[in-house]
Amino acid sequence: QKKLLFLLAVLWVFNETISLSIAAELVFDKDHSVTKEGSIPELHWRVNSDNTGSLVIYNTESVEPIAEYDITRCLFCAGGEDNCDSDGIFNISSIVDLNEPTIGLVCHVGAHSQQLRIFQPMIDQENAINIYTGSYYINYEINQNGLIIIYDVYMEGGNFQSKTVYWP
Repeated sequence: QKKLLFLLAVLWVFNETISLSIAAELVFDKDHSVTKEGSIPELHWRVNSDNTGSLVIYNTESVEPIAEYDITRCLFCAGGEDNCDSDGIFNISSIVDLNEPTIGLVCHVGAHSQQLRIFQPMIDQENAINIYTGSYYINYEINQNGLIIIYDVYMEGGNFQSKTVYWP
């Protein structure tokens, strides 16, 4: 019984320390950088207040968007409850050395689930290139090598299992 309590305590501490979130709270009508500073062309993402169901990517050299993603099923929340602190949109390519501009989006979907979507607007202009969905939560850590993504998966019998994946 002591071993089980110790294991649960270690898992709780691990879960709390691994959830490094750099997602910014969603601010409408504001340009956010997608590319590294000094990149040509420079790309920005934006969610417009007149169309909150679209994540739009712009090239600073043109008026028309180069990519548009449907995010109508995404619910963003703030605060410590329900892992809302992880919700938001963030520039992966500012930290990870990739050849492509890359954006991450974390939001709540459905009744309880939380989802991470990864977008690369130069590869796919309409769909996320990767989607990870946790039954109740998704946590991630980002470093120069990529993302460490931890989420829960519903198993038969009503149990949940934590799953860890590395991206890219």
